[in-house]
Amino acid sequence: MATVIKHYPMGLGSLLSYTLCVSYTYSTLGLLWGTLAGFAAATLWLLGWMQLTAWYQRCTA
Repeated sequence: MATVIKHYPMGLGSLLSYTLCVSYTYSTLGLLWGTLAGFAAATLWLLGWMQLTAWYQRCTA
């Protein structure tokens, strides 16, 4: 349970970025490219979140 709670913000942000991207791109890009854009947005969110947490840990150490 502690692992789920620890990683909840990362997963929730990724899900929200995917959902927002898909809601805006499906009508213009279609199903395939809209889904790929959503996956790209979610991946960028995760990479940014990991960089932010690594930076924060370096600053507090």
